[in-house]
Amino acid sequence: MVSAGWGWLVEADDFWLEYVDARGDPHEGPLEVMWSARFEAAGQVRTFPSYRGQRNFAGWYWAATGAELVGYESWVELGQLMRLDCDPGVVAMASQPFRLSWRSGGRARRISHTPDYFVRRRDGTGVVLDVRPDDRIEPEDAVKFEVTAAACARVGWGFERVGVLDPVLAANLRWLSGYRHPRVRREPVTAELRAAFARPRGLLAGVRAVGDPIAVLPVLFHLLWRRELAVDLEAGLLSAATQVRTVPVVAEEAGASPHWRHLAMSTDEEGFRAFHAEFMRRLPNESSLRTTSKPWFIHQLRVIAHSIQAAAEQAALPASQP
Repeated sequence: MVSAGWGWLVEADDFWLEYVDARGDPHEGPLEVMWSARFEAAGQVRTFPSYRGQRNFAGWYWAATGAELVGYESWVELGQLMRLDCDPGVVAMASQPFRLSWRSGGRARRISHTPDYFVRRRDGTGVVLDVRPDDRIEPEDAVKFEVTAAACARVGWGFERVGVLDPVLAANLRWLSGYRHPRVRREPVTAELRAAFARPRGLLAGVRAVGDPIAVLPVLFHLLWRRELAVDLEAGLLSAATQVRTVPVVAEEAGASPHWRHLAMSTDEEGFRAFHAEFMRRLPNESSLRTTSKPWFIHQLRVIAHSIQAAAEQAALPASQP
């Protein structure tokens, strides 16, 4: 059983998940059966309400990540959407991705909760987000967040409850988001800007070194949005003197990400089960394995994970070491 705050008890095997796929078809089933679906491509399982006197503002945000519209239900959610869209580690996100329900304390009535976002990160991991300002969390909401976090942990997802963005960060993201569309990018200006900021320098000084600021600034803002050039977006509002620098290019690791390697090598059965489900989601077998082949297949997954880990550790050693 999963223990939550206020003495609530939730049957761990009672988590039930409902979602709507990209075609609009509904699906439902136990969490540990349904979790491998591509929730980052799911439709909204609930629509946003609209009524006279409504105090929150719902709408649609065009996300450069995925080039699609993503819903938001408040200005707070819009701020978090921009933050996700500007994060190079995020490859997809969906609003109102599923409804999770459970029974508590032996009661017949099910309790349900619909998280605000499902995020797929570049390394393949999933993160569930609830957006709620700190001063608007009622005790019942806190319990739902805690139980949702416990459910996510069972299938290897991360869970975050986020609130209002720092106002300086929010203002900078709003400005840069106006330059997020790929059409803003222009060559060879992008290469010239990288060269101009090979060493940190003031924003406007680097732009003027490339050409007419009216033509160059939009490209610079696009590169800042994509994090191909870097600034501290929380230190202050963007200005002519803001220090801009290049972002080191880090080659992606060959093989599985550290997160999935850790789960593949884990002696914890729940962790390995999460890895195995993700492996089958990405590389499904063309036909079902015979019962006698399954232990061999699982053993080979562990062997490969250990081999990749050993190679990664060897590559990280200083050149002077054997």
